[in-house]
Formats: sequence, structure tokens, C-alpha cells
Amino acid sequence: MKARYALFLIIITLLCVPGQMLSAGTWIENFNSDNLDSWKIPEDRVGVSTWQVKNGHLDYNFSHPQGKLFMLYTSVFLFNGFPLNVDSFRVKLAILDTHNSMVGIVVGKYTNINNWINYWRSSYKFFQRSVWPPIDFPGQQPDMRLDIDKDIEIFFDKGHFELMSNGKHILEFDDPNLQTIDCLGIIAYVHQKRLASFQVDDFVIFGPNILDVRPKGKAAVLWGELKRQ
Repeated sequence: MKARYALFLIIITLLCVPGQMLSAGTWIENFNSDNLDSWKIPEDRVGVSTWQVKNGHLDYNFSHPQGKLFMLYTSVFLFNGFPLNVDSFRVKLAILDTHNSMVGIVVGKYTNINNWINYWRSSYKFFQRSVWPPIDFPGQQPDMRLDIDKDIEIFFDKGHFELMSNGKHILEFDDPNLQTIDCLGIIAYVHQKRLASFQVDDFVIFGPNILDVRPKGKAAVLWGELKRQ
């Protein structure tokens, strides 16, 4: 009887696991190419920041002209490689270097899908030192005491958020207002500085209903690691 039960469990496992593996995909932006067709930069009304590929990574530069400094300045690099409307995924961004700035990941919903600027009202901004909650959902205030230098990794599952860095758990919280996500991107933050910059690499999206794209070059090793998890 025990042998039959064990055989039954093995068969069920073999039937279920391949389906789970086939339903998940991995999309990797390794910034090896100057082609940034999978990204959208909303209009920069001030004209003081640039996003560009440089030496195989994404390079952000901020240069404020002489005159009165802003209290703070943000710029966003929004992902539009394929339509997103997912209830479960994870996203990871490697941080190489920062100077007078912070970098983070935007995760949320567009309030108007035809207006790229409207990402702000209903999205979380996970920075290296803090988390900014959505304006439209003020009740949720996650722990703000962060210290991230190497990478930012976010797990999302039907309103549940978990933030990790370098394989370590940082914080987690729930927001019932966000059961699905269709807005994702990289965000820059500069506070009262005339010159600022950062460099990031390997922006990875992994989960069910994610477009499966096999990378070339330096990200091939990362692809192998993700597929083994």
C-alpha cells in the first residue's frame, strides 16, 4: 500500500512540475545593446536628466543648471517591452554605483494607461533607503528604514509585497488595493544636488505570464541561475 502511495505521489509530481515550469517565463534586460525599445521615458519637463546605455549597463546622469535648486527631483524609466497585467511575479535590478542619488524600482498601476505620467499616484517606489507609498492609497506605510547597496529584488503576489537585497529579507507588507500590476520601471531620485549619477544592470522580470526571452552575452549565466530556482 505504501509503495502504491509513493508511486502515486511521484506520478503527480511529474505531471504537475513541468506545467508550472512551462507557465513561467523570464525577461532580462542586460543593457548590452543601444536599443532601448522596451523602455519609455516620460517627457522630462526640466530637461536635466539622461538615460543611456554605456559600457554594457544603464547609465543615468543628472545635471542641474545654475540657479535655484529643486528640493527633490525624480525621473522614471518605464518598462513597455510587452503588456503587463500580472498578479504574481518578481523583479530584480543590479546596482553598480551611485553618486549623489538613489535608484529604485517602480511597481504599481497606471491610473490612465494612455498617460505615462500617471504611474505616480498608484505605485510603490522601492528606493535604496526608503519606500514611497502610492498617493491614492495613503493607509499603507511600510517600514522606511532601509540600507540597500547591491541590488533590489521585489516579490509580488496578489497584493503581497516582499523586498529583498543580496538574498536577504528586508521587509514585507500587504496592500489590498493592488491585486494586479501593469506598471513597472526604474526610478531616479536626487535631492538638492547639481550633479548626480548612477549605473545599473540586469533588470530581470520572472513569473507566470511573463514573456520568455533568452538573453545573449553576459546575462546567460543569470538566465541559468533563474531557471534552476
